[in-house]
Amino acid sequence: MTLAGIDAAIVAAVVVLSGCSAPVREEVFDDSGPTTEQVWHSAGPVTALLGDHVGWNLGGAAGAAAWTRSAENELSVLFPELRNPRITLYVFPHLTVDGAPVPGYATFFHLFEGSSHFALPGEAFREGVLK
Repeated sequence: MTLAGIDAAIVAAVVVLSGCSAPVREEVFDDSGPTTEQVWHSAGPVTALLGDHVGWNLGGAAGAAAWTRSAENELSVLFPELRNPRITLYVFPHLTVDGAPVPGYATFFHLFEGSSHFALPGEAFREGVLK
């Protein structure tokens, strides 16, 4: 090891050990300020803040339906299904028997038996006929 490497190791050891010699503080945060709930309620109505500054459509679910993404919509747009109706099923987040968390997800199953045919992403189709 070179002399510069030894000097760097000594400086690093001194810095690490000096951190341990700092006085212990009893309180990390000062509790004299307002609570989170008080700050939230003092800000005013949330819809007014969002509508004025962000410019979002705050018309509720009916106003957001045109631009809201859903799992069923994404599957339908990327992989359009040809002539076999499907039923979309949403599986809610849950725990397994062993206690492991499983996130929620959307899936679907076919109404009729047999294989289903899908158009590939980017392929145009009309009335179930690929072009």
